[in-house]
Formats: sequence, structure tokens, C-alpha cells
Amino acid sequence: MEGVRVHTFKTIQVVKMLCEGLGIRSTSRLSGLNQRTVLNILKTAGEHCATFMDKEFHNLRSEPIEVDECWTFVSNKRGKENTESTGDFYAYLGSGKMSKLIISHVTGKREYCNGTDVVQDLQDRIAGRFQLTSDGWAGFIRGVLDTAPDGKVDYAYQVKKFDGYSPTGGEKRRYSTGKCISVKTVRVLGEPRREHISTSHAERFNLSLRHFNKRFTRLSPCFSKKLANLEHSVALTAAFHNFCRPHKTLKIDATDTSKAIERTPAMAAGLTDHIWITEELLTANLHSVGWEG
Repeated sequence: MEGVRVHTFKTIQVVKMLCEGLGIRSTSRLSGLNQRTVLNILKTAGEHCATFMDKEFHNLRSEPIEVDECWTFVSNKRGKENTESTGDFYAYLGSGKMSKLIISHVTGKREYCNGTDVVQDLQDRIAGRFQLTSDGWAGFIRGVLDTAPDGKVDYAYQVKKFDGYSPTGGEKRRYSTGKCISVKTVRVLGEPRREHISTSHAERFNLSLRHFNKRFTRLSPCFSKKLANLEHSVALTAAFHNFCRPHKTLKIDATDTSKAIERTPAMAAGLTDHIWITEELLTANLHSVGWEG
């Protein structure tokens, strides 16, 4: 991989470790590489994955889409200091309900412009009309109304209330989410179908993100010191999820005449016909090998 001066085996080893939830220091100790070298591999791999997905994710199959955000922080939490490059940050992710493909990802502050960017990006990448569901954050709502008032989006949002939790802190709070006691669904634009209005799959991926990306793990000393490193890690995690990690719900069960087939989100979306090894991801170019995006 261009920009990395260590053996390919070591590069692949480092990428696998980072995508399986290890931090920079843990990866450095296990691989025997300097922390700066590990960060350089993260930077190079993350930039490659971001460029690759941006180039190839166009004219994707239409399917119900869910968007959600996942919190982390850079350098310090908001209580200490909150600047343009430090404090609270979010990974905004748009994923297919059926394919589980992460189609769009944006890393940034909790600002309306980021919700608009995700919605606009999804419209640019998906062929045809599609249904979109989000939570009740105003950034997503404004993003849809600003970019698709007469466009190709059927949009609804859901607001879930959990037992023992209040955004204002006026009720008993707990660290883990309590039992969901009510769901309010609001249709905003077009004709969204009730059976496809859901944010559960996107919320479940937040758990996977916190498990497989150490920078999002709560109550951990493994947080981003620089915004650029956070952006690289989100891009790498999304690409590895899409192409290299089989998803249990996408598995085709065995029959009397055929074996079971494990599938990645990219396979379910028709982007490739096999599970990629890490080396394929780091040298990926769909058009050059004749696959259809």
C-alpha cells in the first residue's frame, strides 16, 4: 500500500487488529511496530477506503435506509473544552435496512449541516426513490426538507422513549438504555411504508461500531487525540464492515443441494460476489477488476 514502508503482512495485521476493536497502543504492542507507524497505516488505509467508497458507491440499489449518529469525543469531552477540532463529535451513518451496507458516513459536530450532508449524500448515491427513517434529531429533519422537498425520498422519523431516562435529567437516569416504553412515528414527506419505518438496525450498528472501533468504546482511555485520526478510523471501519465482515442476518442457509453461503453487506448489495480479504480492501478498485457497482 502506497505511503506505508512496512511489510504487507504487517500492514494487513495492523488493519485487522484495528478493525477488531484494538486500540493504537495494543496494536503497537502486538504487532511490534511503533505507534507512529500504526497511525500512519491507519491514515493511509482510512484515506484509501474513504476515496474508494466515495468513487464506487453510485447508482446503488434502492432499499429502505436508516440514519443515526454515534457519539465520541476528540482530545477531551465537551465539559472541559469544545472547539472546532476538539470536544464532542459524532459519526453520522446511513445504512441499508436489507443489505446492511453503510452507504454514507460523515464525521462531525452535532450541527444541522452534517445531517443535511448525510441526506444529500444518500440521494446522490442511490438510484431511484427510496424510503428514509431517522430519529427525531432536527438536523436530519431539516436535511430532508432542505434537500428533497420534491425529490425522491419518502421520509419518516421515530422518537423512542425509554424507561428511567430523560434528556433533561429531571427523571431517574441510568448509564445503559432502559426498556423502550413508547415509540412515536411521524411521517414527514412522501408516502413511507409503515413496515419499513424503523431505526432499530441503525441503532444496532452503533453497538457494533463501539465494539469494533476502540475510539467509540465508552469509559475507555482509547479516544482520538486528533480529528483526522477519528475520520480515518470511521472510514476504515465502514469499509471493513461492508466488504470483509460477513453479516449473520445476510447468510443464505444450506439446502439439500447447496452449502450455506455467508455474505457481506457488499455482496447483498450486488457490489461483489465474494467476501474480501483485507489485502483486497487495501488495494481495491472495483472498476479495474470488472465488478459492478
